[in-house]
Amino acid sequence: MVYPHHGAVTVRGIRERDIGGVSRAYVQLDSRSEELTIEVPVDSAEDVGIRPVMGARERSAIFDVLRGEASDEPENWSRRFKMIEQKMSTSDPALLADVVRNLYQRNVTSRLSPGEKRMYHRARAALITEIALSIGDGDGVAEVAIDECLEKSLR
Repeated sequence: MVYPHHGAVTVRGIRERDIGGVSRAYVQLDSRSEELTIEVPVDSAEDVGIRPVMGARERSAIFDVLRGEASDEPENWSRRFKMIEQKMSTSDPALLADVVRNLYQRNVTSRLSPGEKRMYHRARAALITEIALSIGDGDGVAEVAIDECLEKSLR
């Protein structure tokens, strides 16, 4: 599963919680990229954007995005930062790949700000963990595949 704000997660279980006299079922999720446990009401899971891990077809499309040319971004730092934050707040791996590729290419041509570096590392980590789950292998294989695609994006 993927949680939009924390990337790939594994389902630990479901438990009942009584809050204000109302009993609800909560799904317990463990983040793969952070030491974090998240609990979400089962009936709200879809509303918050929890979705299944990408399949092979989606993974191939992600690698195409990573190999592609940078998309147009605002030159104004604050507008660019806001646009990147909006992309990262979704659970769409194609938008995460777009952020990773654009920031990678920007770092090659000019220096990233500290905020952009943090965003790059966050988006990259989320993409790595999801691709690793999709492949069914460790993070190392996913990281190498991403690096190879990013190198090709510079040509």
